[in-house]
Amino acid sequence: MTSAHPIRLAVDIGGTFTDVALDASSGRVTVKVLTTPEAPERAVIESVAAATAKAGCALCDIDLIIHGTTLATNALIERKGAATALITTEGFRDSLEIGYEDRFEQYDIQLEKPQPLVPRRLRYTVPERMSAAGMVLRALDEHATQALVAALEQERIASVAIGLLHSYANPVHEQRIRDILLERLPKLLVTLSSEVIDSSGIPAPEVHYNMADNARRMLDFHIARATESMEAAGAYKIEVDRLMRYSGWHLLGTARMGNDSKTSVVDRWNRAHDVKNLYVVDGSCFVTSSGVNPTSTIVAIALRAAEHMVETRFEQQVPA
Repeated sequence: MTSAHPIRLAVDIGGTFTDVALDASSGRVTVKVLTTPEAPERAVIESVAAATAKAGCALCDIDLIIHGTTLATNALIERKGAATALITTEGFRDSLEIGYEDRFEQYDIQLEKPQPLVPRRLRYTVPERMSAAGMVLRALDEHATQALVAALEQERIASVAIGLLHSYANPVHEQRIRDILLERLPKLLVTLSSEVIDSSGIPAPEVHYNMADNARRMLDFHIARATESMEAAGAYKIEVDRLMRYSGWHLLGTARMGNDSKTSVVDRWNRAHDVKNLYVVDGSCFVTSSGVNPTSTIVAIALRAAEHMVETRFEQQVPA
């Protein structure tokens, strides 16, 4: 390509539409076509051909093609991923569904919360109990644990999450359950809640979107077809970046709220202990959180802090 302005083309395959944006010296061209789930590359070829025709260029003129897809995300939303089970303490089978009792629409009395990723029939319990101090109150029933193997095999479970009560204080029961399962099911993917902790060793909610074998096969098939299509069109260099691992999140606890300046950064009004008249209002002030977006809570405490500033405006200390 001899043009001083490189021609770049981006393709995004969504669940409903496939979008193409082509950036050239003459301007930007966009095309939207219906996604072809049975052969995603067909929609890509169609939309790319339409975009190059509108821009008046050939495929060989394109300097860079960027391709992304929500295939893995859709597999999670549509529940097409690996079959997953949960093992928890006897009596706490429904804790996953009860959760924190958070409501994303606080005043909607007709609210329907999304169904848990693990349905109730795949949530199993074992007799055991650990105290909050890590003392064994009830020994793990290993026979009951071994009996779960047959149920997991029958349901063709590929991934198991083990979340026992107070396992953060003493993880031996979770670890023993994992060992028992892997002895019989060595290919099983097992995740322990006791291994999900923050840098201070404190249990922390953490979400990992890991692709199961089924989703990987779907993605690999799609990438192979897309690669074949690009090679047939004359592409001389194809780079595949399969997963975007990090997207963005709220950092919690870095400006922790509290009454003691030795263990916190801001007071209950979000005012800094050590810097006069400095207010910090964002997710970093939270001492804890749950698996929901904190934006509405941040807005609420921001309004609260603003009202406090207005009420105490005559008490503010102004440097000379």
